[in-house]
Amino acid sequence: MKYLVIEGPDFSGKSSLIKELERRLTAANCPVELVFEPGGTQYANHLRRLMLDAEFRNSVGIEEAPCAEAELFAMLSARADLVHRRVLPALAEGKIVISDRGSPSTDVYQCHDEPLRAIFRRYKPLAVPITPLYVFLTIDYDTYAERRAKRDAEKGLDEIEKRYVGRPRFEALAASYRQAALREQNAVHIDAVGKTVEQIADEVMPYVTSEARELQ
Repeated sequence: MKYLVIEGPDFSGKSSLIKELERRLTAANCPVELVFEPGGTQYANHLRRLMLDAEFRNSVGIEEAPCAEAELFAMLSARADLVHRRVLPALAEGKIVISDRGSPSTDVYQCHDEPLRAIFRRYKPLAVPITPLYVFLTIDYDTYAERRAKRDAEKGLDEIEKRYVGRPRFEALAASYRQAALREQNAVHIDAVGKTVEQIADEVMPYVTSEARELQ
């Protein structure tokens, strides 16, 4: 398997880690394809803006955010387009694919009750017909709050990020990620608290290189 999905709560350092992994793999002459969710194709990017950007929705005449059921199907639809258009072809070309988020984030953010989670489980294999290696990052509340405030001041928050403010909401989010990890067949956990991105990458790279060697 050469398909890694980096997961964890907002502001846990996923994007920084992915950039560092790309730098190391590129230096080692390993072909890499970076993707992100939701998004990564024209169709998926449009769905992302409809779900996460209220200003964009208003600009196209949509005043309301999608209901929970619609949001779940939109995430699955965006993922299916990304995986079938970009991930599977890249894997067929021998590339290592690294994704910023994947199915566990949908499990956490969109599956608010068991009926929604049952729908998610039913259609998940259609969107992602292979099993990635999921790398879950964990952070503490103080780190989360500091990074969230910085992002809000610099760029603003998207519609989903705005839902999770305060320690209780963060603790619930972190607990949901722990439960989501237990439901995955192929997952590893990395404690990112107090570590540099280089230190975290040092822990992740053995999984990347061992998985890559396995397919050579």
